Amino acid sequence: MPEDLVGLVDIALSWRLVLERLVGDEPPSWTPARCRCGERSFRWDVKAGFYVCAACGTHVSEGEASARVEEEAG
Repeated sequence: MPEDLVGLVDIALSWRLVLERLVGDEPPSWTPARCRCGERSFRWDVKAGFYVCAACGTHVSEGEASARVEEEAG
């Protein structure tokens, strides 16, 4: 049963992202989040729908980037 709920949440979040992109609600083009490689070079990739590190190519979601910034600030 929990796997079904996780799948439902994933579907709901993916549709939310699709709808946000359709109305032009893009996140900032840059985030101060630090990548695991140590660089602060995440840029928003519209086609991928993720932040991508220019130094190593790591992909992180908007939520993960925000969590990294909050973690480092706290």
